[in-house]
Amino acid sequence: RQLNIEVGRDGPDFLHSVVHAFGAPEMQPLLARPLGVTFKDEPASGPGVLREFLALAVRSILESARGSCAACGRGGGSSGPLLWEFDSELRTYWFSTPGDPSKPEGFRALGALFGHTMLSKNVLPAA
Repeated sequence: RQLNIEVGRDGPDFLHSVVHAFGAPEMQPLLARPLGVTFKDEPASGPGVLREFLALAVRSILESARGSCAACGRGGGSSGPLLWEFDSELRTYWFSTPGDPSKPEGFRALGALFGHTMLSKNVLPAA
């Protein structure tokens, strides 16, 4: 059975939906299912939509403050330490120190998104 999610494209709502769907502990048993994604108010679905969703979701989490919904104003302020640091010379993301280990949802969501990216045989765009 497929796990179907519907998300909006709006930045704060998008990040909140992604972190809730992929980072919440109660969602963990459901994440082993194949993923089906649709964007609100858009009729398209299928592998192209999934590819676009995965790219947007990973970028959104990597660029968010604290990796939780801090960037969207839910569950905390938008300021604070980032979970990830981007090294522009190496074009890589690294765990930030001191990150916020009390907010594991961002780490959990990113791990699940990477897993779905590999399972669906997609390639994420370079940073």
